[in-house]
Amino acid sequence: MFLHATLLQAMSATERAGSLSIHLFSVPLTGLRFADAEEARTWLLAEHTLLVSVFSRVLRDIPDAARIVVASLSVIASSGLFAGPAHQRELERVTDQAVATAELADDPARQAQTRHGRAWLAFIRGDLTAAETDLREAILRGRAVDDPVALFMSARLLSVVLADRGRPAEAVEFFVESEAVAGVEDDPNSPACFSREVGRLFTVLSSDRAEVNLSAARHVYEVSDRLRREAAGR
Repeated sequence: MFLHATLLQAMSATERAGSLSIHLFSVPLTGLRFADAEEARTWLLAEHTLLVSVFSRVLRDIPDAARIVVASLSVIASSGLFAGPAHQRELERVTDQAVATAELADDPARQAQTRHGRAWLAFIRGDLTAAETDLREAILRGRAVDDPVALFMSARLLSVVLADRGRPAEAVEFFVESEAVAGVEDDPNSPACFSREVGRLFTVLSSDRAEVNLSAARHVYEVSDRLRREAAGR
């Protein structure tokens, strides 16, 4: 899929995309190439509506290509590449469609990924209840298929959500579960390395709402650091 290949090129324009490419899988196309992160960001924001439209059609008409759409949605959602509330609503709509498609396909791995993506979008808009619901479902599915990346990402974000909701004991429990599967950051196959690269992508390719998106990303890391200390002090 040309658009997915171009998204991978956009990630490469941020200087490092190895871990993301490993886990989101590449495609046998080159896509457009970008000189730097600014050029990649400009393209992604300009083509947002086209991307969402294509993703929606693929999910509806080409179920065999749904995994590529899910991976692409993960890139866009995790990088904060949507220009304002209208674009976020478009992304939420197609993510809802991706969740429904994954449920119909009885594909736990895809269910975990789509639920996590939708939870992240809910977290950004401040809907912690919706984020918690999807993250708990994502974790159940991640455990069922033994997917350490999905389990790590969702357990880590859920720990932050629970901390924000004033439930520190539960937050530490899920943080500890995420740490148990994290691996080491210098292993490109590890969930910890994947998380670090997602954070980099979020920072480098953040949209023109950077002050909102970056504060959300920083908040995840700040709360995670606090939960790490609390877990160590048990």
